[in-house]
Amino acid sequence: MKKIIKIAALILALICIGTSFASCGESKEELANNIRNSMVMNTYRKYQGYSETKTSNFQTFGATEIFNPLGKSISEHGKTLNRPADFQKDYKVSINQEEKTVIINLHTQVQQYWKVESIVFEIFLPCKVKSTSKGTIPSDNKNAIILEYSLTNIKARVLTNAIGHVVYENKEMWETDGYAVIDEIIIKY
Repeated sequence: MKKIIKIAALILALICIGTSFASCGESKEELANNIRNSMVMNTYRKYQGYSETKTSNFQTFGATEIFNPLGKSISEHGKTLNRPADFQKDYKVSINQEEKTVIINLHTQVQQYWKVESIVFEIFLPCKVKSTSKGTIPSDNKNAIILEYSLTNIKARVLTNAIGHVVYENKEMWETDGYAVIDEIIIKY
């Protein structure tokens, strides 16, 4: 009888310890709120200089800008051309707390200044990233994702009306105004 009581007490103790550890974890809603309050996104251009790789136009976006529809724009020259009406800026970020995913839609213009140039996005979450549909998770920081778009993997060219360069009457002249990164990234946390 004493053995049964000891075994029952041990099982009860293990159940108590297990439930106390389980209650310490964040709920799905708390985790989503933590991401909304702490997510950071960096963007910059990377190009090949004469002897080394250089970066320029570094921008940092905090959580208040990321989740604010009127936050600052990635594009240097204001709004991206031909962007859908529901994009008030160059990117849209949403969280699906039930599926534990962050969805990032990019629709931003990239100017071509150098032959070898790319635009880089670094996304930092306050929790571990389990997987991503695009980009890479660095081995030294499992809370980050790095996306790099070079002119070789950007498919959409942006054409704009070349104001002031009309050569022929009654004909519009169009010129290439760079490229557009149009992509959806799904991050599981």
